[in-house]
Amino acid sequence: MRLQSCHCCGLIQWSPQATGDLCSRCDTHLGPWEVEHGRNRLTIALCLTALVLYLPATCWKFLRIEQLGQLYEASLIQGVKSLLTEGHVFVGVIVLLFSIVLPLIKLSLLMFLCQDRWQLEPRHRAITYRFVEHLGRWGMVDVLLVAVMVAFVKLGGLVNFGAGPGVVLFGMFVVASLCASLAFDPHCLWSESTDSSGTGPTAVPPANPALPTAKSTPQPPNRGRWGIWMIPLVTLLIVGGIFLRGWLNQPHRIEITFQQGHGLKVRDQLRYHGIVVGEVDQVRFNDSLDQVHVRVAVTPDGENLAREGSQFWIVRPQADLTGIGGLDTVVGAKYLAVQPGDTNGPRASQFRGLEEPPLPDLDSSGGIEVLVESLDAQGLSPGSGVYFRRLRIGGIISSGLNLDQSRVVARVYIRPEYRNLMRQKTVFWNLSGVRFQGGLTELSVQVGPVETLLTGGIGVAVPPEAGEPVPEGHRFSLAPKLDPEWLTWQPKLGQPPVPAPASLPTLMAATLSWTHDGLFRNAARTRSGWLLPSAGHLVGPADLLAVPPDALEGRSSLKVGDLTFDEAQLRAVAPGTPLTAPNLPANADMKSRPLTVAEDAFVVAGGELEPVFVLARTIQQDGEQWRLDAELPLTSQYHGGALVAQKDGAVLGYVEVDGRDYRVRNLD
Repeated sequence: MRLQSCHCCGLIQWSPQATGDLCSRCDTHLGPWEVEHGRNRLTIALCLTALVLYLPATCWKFLRIEQLGQLYEASLIQGVKSLLTEGHVFVGVIVLLFSIVLPLIKLSLLMFLCQDRWQLEPRHRAITYRFVEHLGRWGMVDVLLVAVMVAFVKLGGLVNFGAGPGVVLFGMFVVASLCASLAFDPHCLWSESTDSSGTGPTAVPPANPALPTAKSTPQPPNRGRWGIWMIPLVTLLIVGGIFLRGWLNQPHRIEITFQQGHGLKVRDQLRYHGIVVGEVDQVRFNDSLDQVHVRVAVTPDGENLAREGSQFWIVRPQADLTGIGGLDTVVGAKYLAVQPGDTNGPRASQFRGLEEPPLPDLDSSGGIEVLVESLDAQGLSPGSGVYFRRLRIGGIISSGLNLDQSRVVARVYIRPEYRNLMRQKTVFWNLSGVRFQGGLTELSVQVGPVETLLTGGIGVAVPPEAGEPVPEGHRFSLAPKLDPEWLTWQPKLGQPPVPAPASLPTLMAATLSWTHDGLFRNAARTRSGWLLPSAGHLVGPADLLAVPPDALEGRSSLKVGDLTFDEAQLRAVAPGTPLTAPNLPANADMKSRPLTVAEDAFVVAGGELEPVFVLARTIQQDGEQWRLDAELPLTSQYHGGALVAQKDGAVLGYVEVDGRDYRVRNLD
């Protein structure tokens, strides 16, 4: 005889067979019965797990929808709120009821049925259990509702969808709820509730009165009592860790003030060079309603852009005489663009936005700003270009009257690579319009660059005797027209366009001597260059620190300053490694870092050689190496020279000169 129970109605009865008997009340197959205190602990643990997942599943980002360039991210609760506020009350109520309210009610009632302290009357217990069972039949509505929400907003191929972390947590919440329902044992509702009349769910007596009743059956030992509580505990730790990580990695927020909002709204992007580096999370008016304050959440990659001097503007469709811009916002959303200030400057959180895009020439920092005075403002409109030999070298930032209102003054920015053209005797003239000149037998037409026909512009010429470079803010006079002689000027300007860093590394002249093993006769040969003393080593090109392969044995030496290294010392150095020289003076204050991104720099050598300025755009990456433009004025005299960053004076590497091939090697 075995004690078995019906998991449908909760009846307990004795059966002569181990399995296979049917319940005498509902004709359901009986199963083995084991009495264990708190046998629904697993159900409680799974309910707690589901409740831990409930809050983040409904509050974290659920769907990511991109429509016509606009990005929308919303949680399940935000989605319900949007449906209700936009007038879709029926769909909103259905989603709210079956995905948010009923699952919470089901879990709460299931946990109440599993506890032993506050027991309902058997009749009320049965009603509650049947209600929970009916709620469970609507479990698949969750999947249906997600499909309805997606179909509700889908607009063909113009919409892209993505899942947020809330979708994953919501799926885990549904699975935990389902497992809690499956693990619930309804027999525990009546196992200890037999009433005195013997009519309760467990009141069927055993066939033999001598056999024990269900209540007097010995209870097996309570094993694994605490193990199941690790499920909600681990879930809580994981969710808490995710929340803590998100809280610690909250985006840096900045506020930008504009006169006009131009349709900018929440979730519009902040971009830099076409890459998203932030998102608008608030747009509001100030107290006097004359300005728009835009708050932007900046990504970690874009935090370095929030520096003093950074400029922000709203990109929108614009058309003027210079061209058409912002076409990507015709069908897409408006967005913010940024032109960063000094990356080494202090961080800032308050900015004044630009109403118009900045001058494109201002993209290159390190240039010079000068003032050009004229009797009238013709050709001096902001944004107009400044040209040298029909090549644009800068632009007009702004124009207006001087203090005594006698002349028009234009602020002109010259790009850093052309800064050297700003000399004391440099001349400027007005390029706007078309000029005719001639007589009865000759007619000449003077036309500037095409864009100057509509917007005007300024021409620049530099005489052979140009004079000294001018400081920032120097004033020039604007000639009304071009003197033909100016076009014949061919100045030779050798000074770098930007000043070199105040502290430059000291290099030592090195000469490698060896005897060439010739076919008919031997010849003495030498190779010269520069080596950089650094921390007791000499760093430089490998062809200066190694014995040439064509050298006779014992006939090679390297002279560096007053020191001489013999062939044995040279052969002891592994190829491509520095030469140990502890007695040489080192560059104690030298800063060094590897060249990872092209930047403005100088090639520095010793002796009387002047530093050669190298623009960032003339430094190109070639695999793991870097190459300099072959048009740079470098000769073999700069072989082994140091490449020094213009902004901070750090040594980026040394230069190997092989004909017109200039390679940059990082310091080892």
